[in-house]
Amino acid sequence: MQINVAQLLKEGTGATRSHDIDAVLRLEGTSAPAGGAAPVSAPALAGGQECRVQGRVTLTRAARGILLAGSFSCPVRLTCGRCLASFPHLVGFDVQEMFYPSIDIATGLPLALPEEDDSSSFTIDEHHLLDTSEMIRQYCLLAIPMKPLCRADCGGLCPDCGANLNEKHCGCAPVPRTALARALEQAIAVKQSPAPETAAAPDRAPRTRAAPEQAGAPERKTAPARARVPGRTKSRRKLG
Repeated sequence: MQINVAQLLKEGTGATRSHDIDAVLRLEGTSAPAGGAAPVSAPALAGGQECRVQGRVTLTRAARGILLAGSFSCPVRLTCGRCLASFPHLVGFDVQEMFYPSIDIATGLPLALPEEDDSSSFTIDEHHLLDTSEMIRQYCLLAIPMKPLCRADCGGLCPDCGANLNEKHCGCAPVPRTALARALEQAIAVKQSPAPETAAAPDRAPRTRAAPEQAGAPERKTAPARARVPGRTKSRRKLG
């Protein structure tokens, strides 16, 4: 899966090319990238296998190299995480990586890679060929699920006799659940159950503090206030 990018390297920044990719790729459970980077592993991959990779990429001339972006699909065979059976699975993934030239297109002199991308960067060889094989291999392995299932309701294996419960019922006694498993199921059920609706509190009228009344006490009557006649004053008698 090599693409000659000599003409694109001669053009200015922003120039683009599009390519269709249809090739066979060898996939292993572990891929060791070049440059000393950490290996990429996919334990669920059912052994080494050859897969047909299809996709379309767009190459864009950048200031420091060529930016590759595209989408791919690859059918693989995986091992179920419950019943250990092999089943087909279609892996789809998007890629976006920068490829750095190793030779200057104008002078033919070798170029140094940027320091921050020296260990895990993808390069264009001295013949100006851009190889997408290792990039697609790494992205495909990363797109494989860690614990795939052959189907959502996979029964798995019997813990006593090892029979595949998707194919037959072995008749073994069911394994009693531990207290921790029961507590976990209850916690999940409580979390998934809808929350009870709380009734709105009724509006309360402001309370007024009333004077205490004694039981059986007669009701007090308040005498009406006397009206004062204007111009009338009290006269005092002198005792002689």
